[in-house]
Amino acid sequence: MRTPSIILVLLFFLSFRLIAQNNPVGTWKLLSAKYSSSTGEVDYFNSYNKKETKIITPTHFMWMTQLPDSLNPTRVKLASAGGGTYTMEGNNYIENLEYASWDGYAKDKTNFTLQTESNNNVMIQSGTIKYPDGSFVKLEETWQRQNFPANDGKHVGTWHMISQKVTDPKGKTTKMQIDTIKQVKILTPTHWMFIKEHIKDGKKSFAGANGGSYTLNGTRYVEYLENAEDVQTDYTLEVKGNKLTMVGTLTTPDGQKTIYDEVYMRETPGNKKLAKMDKNQ
Repeated sequence: MRTPSIILVLLFFLSFRLIAQNNPVGTWKLLSAKYSSSTGEVDYFNSYNKKETKIITPTHFMWMTQLPDSLNPTRVKLASAGGGTYTMEGNNYIENLEYASWDGYAKDKTNFTLQTESNNNVMIQSGTIKYPDGSFVKLEETWQRQNFPANDGKHVGTWHMISQKVTDPKGKTTKMQIDTIKQVKILTPTHWMFIKEHIKDGKKSFAGANGGSYTLNGTRYVEYLENAEDVQTDYTLEVKGNKLTMVGTLTTPDGQKTIYDEVYMRETPGNKKLAKMDKNQ
């Protein structure tokens, strides 16, 4: 009698297929959303005057929301941003905020259901965010995967900055003080994003965020900024062990060049189950 063995094999392939079909790893654009607060207020996401991008790696997540800049049609303004680690068991997805653009984020609690559809090209995220004062927001979000030419390699991952040297257009050089700045950067095979915080007297304050797509040819790395399409970058990117070095220039439309010399350390993996999924998403 081989029936039990056949059943076990079928169950194995079925479970593997379900996991593969529910793969959130990738870069996503928010298409629509509904937010219902505990006070009865309801708000809807409008993609015509807002842009929200989210990156999920096998270990971390990061997102930012942008609004049009009324003073410069080629740019958008940052409205909010956040990121951190997460856990995922089945469809249950819990985000642990480690950096964000609002105060008190570390005490916010999330509990979501996450499901991908249409060959992993659409992601549905729903659930609640609970705040320390007892209030909450229920959200229902629909995301679309952003498919770009993939650049897989050692540079892909989550990185935290350990040193930075910036030389402004006038030649003045400033070195980062590690104990006063925290910057985390995510590189996927198709996109990049970072969040920066200032640290003073043990307290963190939001300092900025940015992101976009990029190209990588050999060691030549060019970032395209979502909030400033008229800004040009040209870097040399190298990875040795768990360190990533990025050196190059950022040029503004008026020709002013700023030189950046940055070193990052790789964040240690956490979610090994998703790490085995297709990294080209």
